[in-house]
Amino acid sequence: PWLYLHPDEERFDEKVALLLAHAPAFDGIAAAFDVREAERLAASTDPLERAVGLSLPPDADFDLYLVTERGAHFGLGEGGTSHGGPYPEEREVPGLLIGAGVGRGTSVSPRSMRDFHHTLRALLGLPLDRDARVLPGLR
Repeated sequence: PWLYLHPDEERFDEKVALLLAHAPAFDGIAAAFDVREAERLAASTDPLERAVGLSLPPDADFDLYLVTERGAHFGLGEGGTSHGGPYPEEREVPGLLIGAGVGRGTSVSPRSMRDFHHTLRALLGLPLDRDARVLPGLR
């Protein structure tokens, strides 16, 4: 869903504004967002804006985030989904951890991908943020 623009400093903001305004007119595109607005988007009360804002990495090297219409995706063929979209069927993915340091544990409640990320960091012995939450079952 990432769009990279040529870094033409003189016309960059103009190009971003044009794409934000016109991208949704293309078949299959629901919305476009400027990644420089990640903080505002993440704090938004609008569910789509919030989902997009929370999915943008702080060091994003792309310029726009394109959201497809529900059931559309970037690729060949008809319909379908992909990972990384804002819709529940694209965000809800089962996870399974097997290996050294992983005990028996089950969670059927939805968990944040950040929890999964923190769990992998813990298993690898990497430092964690103070507010990091790990999935149940770690030894």
